[in-house]
Amino acid sequence: MSLRDPVAVYNARNNMEAHLARNALTAAGVQAFVTEDLSPVGGSLAGLLPEIHKPQVWVERADADRTRPILEEFERRAAELRNASEGAVPRGAPVEVLCEDCGERTSFPAAQRGSVQECPHCGAFLDVGEEPAENFPPSDEEEAREPLVEEEMAALLNRLIRTKKASALDEEEWARLAHTLPDCDWGTAAGWAMVKGWSGEELVRWVRSGELERDPEYRAWLTETFEGEAE
Repeated sequence: MSLRDPVAVYNARNNMEAHLARNALTAAGVQAFVTEDLSPVGGSLAGLLPEIHKPQVWVERADADRTRPILEEFERRAAELRNASEGAVPRGAPVEVLCEDCGERTSFPAAQRGSVQECPHCGAFLDVGEEPAENFPPSDEEEAREPLVEEEMAALLNRLIRTKKASALDEEEWARLAHTLPDCDWGTAAGWAMVKGWSGEELVRWVRSGELERDPEYRAWLTETFEGEAE
């Protein structure tokens, strides 16, 4: 399986849920691909750093609209099962977002609440609501964790780029990177920085500006990486 223009349509709680969501899509005729959280740390940083990937489901951008009703139904059924077995509070109904750039409204699955997605109409970035704090209370450790300033982020990334090893950063340093800019897959971004010969400072600027995700060269590299892992 290969994806020519991949876009993430589902952020899963764990690898198993990602594969179940992928199965729901493929059963409906939508080709889908899973990136897993492959902890513990292992391997070199030739391209991706698997141990910090979010468990996500990816599809062709052209299929993104088709996935929404499928994933909404998947999330509804999954929530019912969780509530029945755990007495958990459901995550709620789908989130409707108004795009400020084109004025169109789009409905996203409840599982994507609190994430940043692309508007299917114009490609602008959309904030899909806010994660309800009462459903996902932060731990004491997370509450105490301070975001990194730009110089601190650059220093960590310079160390990672120089050594080409995920183990160059300890668990807390990875966590602080993710806490500071949670929408960035830092392993993938660092792999691209190595390809480009960027410094940590340059990578931070590209990520903060949003230019990295919009860069067609970066997206082409992602596509090649996905195709290589799928073979």
